[in-house]
Amino acid sequence: AVVSTQSTGNVRLCRGAAGMIDCLKTDQIGAQKRLVELQKDQFEKVQETVKTELETWTDLVRKTSTQRSQAAEKSIKSAVKLLKDEEKRAKNLMIYNYPETELDGLDEMLGHWYTICTLVGKKSVADLKNIHRVGGKEPGRNRPIKVELESSEEVEFMLKNAHKLRTSCRSNVFLGPDRSKEQTNAHRKLVDELKGNILRDPSKHYFIKNNKVCSYDIEA
Repeated sequence: AVVSTQSTGNVRLCRGAAGMIDCLKTDQIGAQKRLVELQKDQFEKVQETVKTELETWTDLVRKTSTQRSQAAEKSIKSAVKLLKDEEKRAKNLMIYNYPETELDGLDEMLGHWYTICTLVGKKSVADLKNIHRVGGKEPGRNRPIKVELESSEEVEFMLKNAHKLRTSCRSNVFLGPDRSKEQTNAHRKLVDELKGNILRDPSKHYFIKNNKVCSYDIEA
């Protein structure tokens, strides 16, 4: 009877232990499921964050690329315009300090041009496209004359032979290229520098060449 009672107690103990084990297993499985779900949720959040960051980065790259493309296009257009302006100005010649009268019409302009061409040794005037005074009239001021020619080579010829005007009846007249506003300002600074050098040391001859003030000693 005692053995039977112990056996029954052992059975109950085993059953109770088995039940506890089952509960622990169930709790462990539940915890594992919750862990898996948590990990899955975190993974999905990470995926969403990465996706958002990628979309943001892609959008940023797209906008940056568009901005760069627009900036490059603008820069190219500006460069092309500048090049066209330079090509056009290269065919223009400026005549400074030629006496101006009240009757400075087209016929008078053509006469001025013929005189200048003759004095510098230019044989033909047929390449002239247009000629006119530049700027508004001012008392006591001779407005520059702008001459438009067929080629830049003709302009170069005139500029190379402009020194002949110094010993002519138009010694106060001088020629120059058609400069942009920026080029004019830069040239004005060079002229100011040249004048300053003359005042400081008049023993030298000063001139402007290749956008620099140059000089050489005047022979005694």
